[in-house]
Amino acid sequence: MENQFKIEMKDDNSNEQSTDLLIEPIVALTIDKPLEISPTIATRFLGIFYILLSTFIFVTSTFITKELNVDVLDALIPCSLVHSIILIIYMKFIKHYSLYKQASKQEIFFLFINVFFSATGGFIFFLAFRYLTLPDLTTIRFTQIIWTAIIT
Repeated sequence: MENQFKIEMKDDNSNEQSTDLLIEPIVALTIDKPLEISPTIATRFLGIFYILLSTFIFVTSTFITKELNVDVLDALIPCSLVHSIILIIYMKFIKHYSLYKQASKQEIFFLFINVFFSATGGFIFFLAFRYLTLPDLTTIRFTQIIWTAIIT
């Protein structure tokens, strides 16, 4: 029996009491495959927490601009600036993504299409904010994901 030690326990008169086997744990760490740590509940549902927090911030800021009678198109630039700063902080300091990665032309093209449609959807949301009630507008905005999935 390799990697096992025999333990003999003796009393005061050197009489054998019991014999047990002690199994030696074997842990092999390699650089290619690091030891995996099971995620905690907080890290497992971190994406859901981020979505709930962003939804809460989005709805709260929209409600405040509606109650204060602020033209949302005037608040579009500061809102986009704050969102961009938060995104850059998240990408650089939390996820440690490289901001200067060289991308292929196909990736740049698809990224441009994604940014164009996202920005157009956000701008149309703020434009429709003048003409629709807040519950209707929020419903349309949050079903945008479903419409995007159906179209693609």
